[in-house]
Amino acid sequence: MERRGPSLPLRALHTRPLMLAAAFFGCGALLARDGRLPQGVLLVCAAALLLLWCLSHLRKRQCAALLVACALFLGAARMNIAVSGRPRVEDQFSVPIAGTVADTPSVDAEIGRLTCRLTDVSVRGEALSFDIRLYLRGDVSTLREIAPGQRVSMTGHFWSPDEATNPGQFDFAAYLWRSGVAAYATAELADAAVSGEARGFEAWLHRLRTAMGERIDALFPRSADMVRALVLGDRGDMEEDLRESFDRAGVTHVLSISGLHITMLAMAVMALLGLFLPRRWAFWLALMLVTFYGLLVGMAPSVVRSILMYAALGAGQATGRPTDSFTRLALAFLLLLFWQPLYLDDAGFALSFSACAGMLCLTPALTSLLRVDRLRVPEQSLRPSALLLRAGRYFGSLLCATLAAQLSTLPAVIAYYGQLPLLATLGNLVIVPIILAGMYLAVAALLLSLLWMPLGAFIAALGDVTLLASTLLTRLCAALPLNA
Repeated sequence: MERRGPSLPLRALHTRPLMLAAAFFGCGALLARDGRLPQGVLLVCAAALLLLWCLSHLRKRQCAALLVACALFLGAARMNIAVSGRPRVEDQFSVPIAGTVADTPSVDAEIGRLTCRLTDVSVRGEALSFDIRLYLRGDVSTLREIAPGQRVSMTGHFWSPDEATNPGQFDFAAYLWRSGVAAYATAELADAAVSGEARGFEAWLHRLRTAMGERIDALFPRSADMVRALVLGDRGDMEEDLRESFDRAGVTHVLSISGLHITMLAMAVMALLGLFLPRRWAFWLALMLVTFYGLLVGMAPSVVRSILMYAALGAGQATGRPTDSFTRLALAFLLLLFWQPLYLDDAGFALSFSACAGMLCLTPALTSLLRVDRLRVPEQSLRPSALLLRAGRYFGSLLCATLAAQLSTLPAVIAYYGQLPLLATLGNLVIVPIILAGMYLAVAALLLSLLWMPLGAFIAALGDVTLLASTLLTRLCAALPLNA
């Protein structure tokens, strides 16, 4: 009689306990989303399991099972704290409001509105214990001069954000609270006064972003809005119809600074530094660079996920204990949810982790199903047949990875956006590589322009043409019938 091995959960408990702990932590957080579970009971259960683990002399698998079960209660307790911490505010009209700009403001040039986060807020002279979001309307050029560290005093309206009242409705209150914001204010620039100097690390980052934006405007006269979105994550200057075209074509993810950008940047930097430095030093310098870039563009969940996975990869190699991709993904998932469990309702968080997990799980199966792995490419051969095989293997692998990501994100895409781009596979295979090529050219042009402006302008001209071509293809793909 054939002896069967342990079931999949038991194998995972033995080989990847962190993956199961992350999954149970997430399940516990989901169960406590309404904040009604008794916090004391959850903490007592978690403490009891931890105590049992410390005092018992169980086998390795049984100890891992105790920790995984403990993660379930800890996830629920952590979500309870996050949900119950949101304060209740009341609407107030035409009241004096003052606060300090805490991050780099985003200016939407099309509607003439600045959006930023205010800290150290006071309303009617009474200090608040939470941050708020500010919507300030006025002249675009004047709004762009507002920087982190400055004090804004105004007469405006103070609002409690709307909560979802129907299934599937956008929950604005939950969206703001995920970033620690409990209310928002609206005002006109004519009714506001900006004082103080921009100072601090955020102000320095703001000046750097501003300088980079000015250099982008000078180098890319026809596609500056695209370059700003790709390099700085700033889509404020993009036309609304172009944004909709990217949505309908299913390639809008390439405009948001995400794990794709961080991964591409890390790979490029590692390849460049590897020519001059040992691999370990190249990794640490690349990690410092991508972390700084993440701070520059804003630490979105997908960006943090990619940085954490990259850091875990290098740390494992440096300590002689390499980790697999599933464990790195679980570590990033667990750390992010422990920091902010409300990310479970964030579209970017869900899409980033589901896409990454889908590519890890489904890409090998799709590669085998489509027989891409059977394409044997002769090494270092420049014969036409070898070049065709190499191109076929590359585009076949790209197709498998794209299909895996789309299949795994399908439920989240429909749940969050209510529509499915039917030609997204075509768009990702054709448009995304062109956009990424344009992004590489844009970054190279920005760096080379610091050394010699004519060379930077030449590279920028190539990037300009490339990004214009990608824009035309995006509009064409979005205009096709029955696309979405």
